[in-house]
Amino acid sequence: MQNPDEDAPVPTDVTRLDTLPRQMLEAYQEGDFKHSSLLAFSVVKETPTDQVGWIIHLESLFQGGQVLRALSSVDTALRMIPGSADLHRLRGEILVALGRDPEAEESLRESLSRDPENPLAVQALAAILTKGGREAEAAHLPHVDEVQDRQAAVLARLHRAGSVPSVDALRRIVAAAPAFAEAYAALADVMSATEDTLDLANVYARTVQLRPKAVRPRYGYARVLTDQGDLFEARDVIRAAVALRPEAPQGYFGMAYVLYFMMRSEGAAINHRRGTMLAPDHPGARLPIARVVDQVPHAELNWFFAD
Repeated sequence: MQNPDEDAPVPTDVTRLDTLPRQMLEAYQEGDFKHSSLLAFSVVKETPTDQVGWIIHLESLFQGGQVLRALSSVDTALRMIPGSADLHRLRGEILVALGRDPEAEESLRESLSRDPENPLAVQALAAILTKGGREAEAAHLPHVDEVQDRQAAVLARLHRAGSVPSVDALRRIVAAAPAFAEAYAALADVMSATEDTLDLANVYARTVQLRPKAVRPRYGYARVLTDQGDLFEARDVIRAAVALRPEAPQGYFGMAYVLYFMMRSEGAAINHRRGTMLAPDHPGARLPIARVVDQVPHAELNWFFAD
């Protein structure tokens, strides 16, 4: 792997691996793309499969105008982590910048096959389709918020790539951009393991309000409402998720969870079977709903709602 900037050596004064990613993220957030790309390169040199490091490195190169270098690096990154939705998305955006739209479309569709509501990928693909006179195809893409602040969008998504931005950092993002649904979704995900359910429910409610056609936040919202005892509201939330994406097993597993606590055991079992038929390898399919709820530690239930 070649140094991304031969004129500026990779920093050697950072010796603690936990300090390096923090400095990398801070430099990127401040818009110091040259510094963040070098720090990120140090991260991936140490751990070639570090997805967060690759994303920050590539975003820094791309946003810093080093498009050809970004293309070479994204191909290296994809060899290391071929299943990353955000790396495929970045490759597509880089190819768009180079005027290679057909190749870009292929990469963006690959990204969306792994993460259907990736706002940056949807926005880029919609632009390609519209530019090519394919407005009807663009209209069938998932509805996402227009990304106004790319850095905020990237930081908000990093929790899906293996990073866990602090609650405080994400609160600052939503305070600065109160209509940015992606940041609210990230905040809800991070809070789900640490924060009180009342505050978490409010964040999920705001996420759903901002992105009414999004499905993933509804799973978490329904679970929190169930845990609070708001069972009828939880049922309505998960019912809407099933209606929006009836082919997704998570909605049926979620409905089973809610109905179980409503003491509608037959309905819970029926929905659990539907989820199992759609995804027999899903972790939720391995146990009957009663055993999921009664035997699995509550803090570990996120896997049951995994998208």
